[in-house]
Amino acid sequence: MTQETSEATKYFNQWFGFGTSPKDLTSETLAFEALNNLLRDQPNVIKKQYQHRLTEQFAPIDMGIYTIEQVLIRTIFHEGMHLQAMMDIRKCIAKEKDSVRR
Repeated sequence: MTQETSEATKYFNQWFGFGTSPKDLTSETLAFEALNNLLRDQPNVIKKQYQHRLTEQFAPIDMGIYTIEQVLIRTIFHEGMHLQAMMDIRKCIAKEKDSVRR
């Protein structure tokens, strides 16, 4: 949306963008610990970079979203759906393991 990038995130789309898979990871892909640290710091980075620009308008992206505020709302909702899917998968695996033990 803003077309802003950072050194730390410039390859994220290549590694984790739509349609990618673990097969797309390369030797340049950050180690788990480094990715984890970047993600943990992401709220601080977003706050620092966008706290005074939440309602600034940009060219609209998919679904007519045109402000950082709208992107953040949609992204949090979307990532919550991923989290729920992972929780459901874990629950199914646990049930399967439990039924095998019986």
